[in-house]
Amino acid sequence: MARFSGVLAAFACAALVAGCQGSKIGAKIYTTLTQNGVSRLLHKDGTIGATTDQMGQVGTLYRISSLQELTDFKSAPNDDYVALISDAILYRKVGSDPVFKVMQDTGKLKGILVYKNASLAESDRQAFSAGATSPNAAYDAATYKWNPNGGGFGAAGDEGMHWIDLKVPMSELTEEDAVVVLQKFNEYNQPGSQNSADYPLYGARLTFWMWGAPDTETCMRRNYCDAIGGQNILGFAKPYAKANEEVIMVAAASDAVSMLHSNAWGANADAAAVAATLGAAQMVGSVSKADREAFATNIMFTLFAGEHFGYIGSTAMGHKLDENKKLDNNGVTGVSGTIPAKQAAMLPENIKYYLETSQLATQATTLYYHTDNENDNAATQTLVAKLQANQGDLTIEAAGGELPPSSFRGLFGEFSDTAARENVGAAVLTPFKTEYSNKYFQTIHDDGVSIKITNESTIDDIASVCNAASTIANTAVALAIADGNDAPTMDAVDCSYILELLQMMLVRKFNSAGEIGNLYVDDGTNKTSPLSRYVDVYHTGLAGNHHRVFFYHMLAALSDRATSTTTSKDDDFKEGPCKGWTGFGDARTGTYSYSKTDYNASTGWNKITAPSKNSSRINCFEAPVAWMSAVSPVFSDNGLKYTAPGDKKWSTYTESTWTTGALDIFLRADPAKDNAAAGCGAAYFVLCMVGVFFFNRKFDFAEESSPLSISAEAENDAL
Repeated sequence: MARFSGVLAAFACAALVAGCQGSKIGAKIYTTLTQNGVSRLLHKDGTIGATTDQMGQVGTLYRISSLQELTDFKSAPNDDYVALISDAILYRKVGSDPVFKVMQDTGKLKGILVYKNASLAESDRQAFSAGATSPNAAYDAATYKWNPNGGGFGAAGDEGMHWIDLKVPMSELTEEDAVVVLQKFNEYNQPGSQNSADYPLYGARLTFWMWGAPDTETCMRRNYCDAIGGQNILGFAKPYAKANEEVIMVAAASDAVSMLHSNAWGANADAAAVAATLGAAQMVGSVSKADREAFATNIMFTLFAGEHFGYIGSTAMGHKLDENKKLDNNGVTGVSGTIPAKQAAMLPENIKYYLETSQLATQATTLYYHTDNENDNAATQTLVAKLQANQGDLTIEAAGGELPPSSFRGLFGEFSDTAARENVGAAVLTPFKTEYSNKYFQTIHDDGVSIKITNESTIDDIASVCNAASTIANTAVALAIADGNDAPTMDAVDCSYILELLQMMLVRKFNSAGEIGNLYVDDGTNKTSPLSRYVDVYHTGLAGNHHRVFFYHMLAALSDRATSTTTSKDDDFKEGPCKGWTGFGDARTGTYSYSKTDYNASTGWNKITAPSKNSSRINCFEAPVAWMSAVSPVFSDNGLKYTAPGDKKWSTYTESTWTTGALDIFLRADPAKDNAAAGCGAAYFVLCMVGVFFFNRKFDFAEESSPLSISAEAENDAL
């Protein structure tokens, strides 16, 4: 009976506690959203990007869709908010301060949810770059502020938003999630003013715990980080079959950078340059094999990986070429691991000419050539003369001044023998003279809209890129042929191909109606959006590196455009372009084939397959296309071992490993009322326990003194 009475008393107390906490939302019903967060990256001196606490970051939603709401945020009553902010507001400055810095300085910011303003016209976007004012300045001798729309952070104000420790998590909402969040926000958080809204209010919890800290060396030792890197893609006009063969290198950076990595479109930096390079490769590929074999100097198309993170791809190649040179000086031959092939090692001085394109705008009519002024030699003068002789509808003029941030710096900065840099004929071709014309460098706004690429674009909209491709191809061939020889027959530039390539990278989904979209099918990546080219963590092969696989096959297809005309895959290997080929069983199931290891694929006309637009057939190519690992020299070739760079200006960037991320929104009760309710409940709990204690004691005492109580001994006596 005493136990039963105690239970009743406890239930009564619990009811009192529940009544005391009547203002609190008893059950937080979470709405789970798609998490697309900014990652934490590390380098030798610290971290950049973002992470959360292990249990996540929580705050009340506060929408900032105008500069007035940004001003209101400064006086918001609470100290824990998750900003629900339009991309049009986040990626801009107020005076000289980026909006993010203004929010951060309030001390109220716990996280950021970015939503895209779909109705924002390009003309309404504010110039803003998340890059530094001097990109990659820590990795070469560049000092000039090429990026006037960047910076805003750091002691000198030169660091960009992408390159700092944000200290709060940031995630981008999908279009569908943005509709849900804004609907909930409008229903609960803004009946009047956000600063006077009544609880309950919608809040958000961002969970994206990244293990890596505090720097690359420590993180690699703990196995919490992976090296940033990728693969350089190499395509030759003819096989590079013997050592010390001279080349004309035509180069561009293949990757893009954005704070939100899945949206790294990099339209201006550098999708347009990639398109121009591939367009030029297509023209050179139209020259007959016999004529290409007769080139006095080979042409080497190169797409570098990881250039925004300290010239990873170009320094990796430069370092390997320099190693080749040291082995050559020591009389060592046949050494494994040399590039571009084990039996055909290239030396730094074998790069006779170097032509790089960067940040090509689609409407520029004038391109400027930048030269390495300290070594403005006879070969450079020859290169410039050929450029101007083949400028076509462009105007090509000298820029003068310092060489801009470019892969040339990473590549030639690695050569311990300075003669290669002193003697090479080199130029970087851009639409800007003294500072970037790209207003959105390293942000998500460097997209198709910014260079006027849509699904409705025509070849007239890409005149500059198309003309640049023609100039590059004609210049490269003019330099490649022997003196006194006539130029070979070569197709005119295919502007439709370049347009479709840009559309696929910037606005179209894969497997579109076009040939290019169908040439690049799933390949295990299940990509359903345009070709984000964010430089990822380093993997030892091409598999899984979707945009590099695509570029590899584009160069293969451009070198040999034979495609299947038979009615079945089996017939392709009997009588079609694949006749006589063996060992390509995977191709019959619709997958790609490519060289499985680097450093061995440039010496011959390699057999390569890719799916056809017609799913019942395949495409077969024979092309001297290859790839090489692009990982900073501070890491081992497999990317697993780190060695401090010392005085070397090498990239040390890694990406942290993480737990599975999550993003939820939910109703929050008033924290002040929650605290009061908790205090009230605690007081009731204590009082109830005291009451139960004394109630039990009194009840027990009453039982002991009751006349109805008969001891066991008395009961026995009675019997």
